[in-house]
Amino acid sequence: VYKDMASTRDDATKTQTALSTGISYAYANRRHPEWFLKDTSGRRVNWASWPHSWQMDIGSRSYQRAWARSVARELRSRGWDGVFVDGISRTMQYPWYLNGRVLAKYPGPNDYARANTRFLRRVGPKLRRRHLVVGNINDATLQLWRRWIRFTSGVSKEWWTKSNANRGVGMLSGADWAFQTQLMREAQARHKV
Repeated sequence: VYKDMASTRDDATKTQTALSTGISYAYANRRHPEWFLKDTSGRRVNWASWPHSWQMDIGSRSYQRAWARSVARELRSRGWDGVFVDGISRTMQYPWYLNGRVLAKYPGPNDYARANTRFLRRVGPKLRRRHLVVGNINDATLQLWRRWIRFTSGVSKEWWTKSNANRGVGMLSGADWAFQTQLMREAQARHKV
């Protein structure tokens, strides 16, 4: 089942039984407003290209516990064999996410990456006890890739073999190709899906 770790959506209906996120917007808004990250102007952050997606505090222990508990419950109740965890990212500083805004809690270049590490270290092993956990890692350095895949059963690379400059139109070559094939070799060396 697909679950985004970094956001919640305000357009999920009350009758919807499966969410694309681990935590519902209504629950977080009512019980844990502190989970919504704010920008440096003090406003909650929704994503530029997906305005119904709201940035959550993946570094918060209480958010991590609630996310893992909610996803584990759905995996068991629906008989899923695993979860595809989307939103694993070194930074959110892309036009389609923050579009120039800065997360007040994670303003530095490596702050958000550290929050991702904490999330994966605490959530991945809990879910892996009974289920597959495949992470969609978007923009990790080789060092982060190695660190993050330790906590998963497998990994996906956003835009695999496609040029980021062309947003999926051009094929990779040269150093870009070598880097992506190195990521694949790192996953294989660790016996990851």
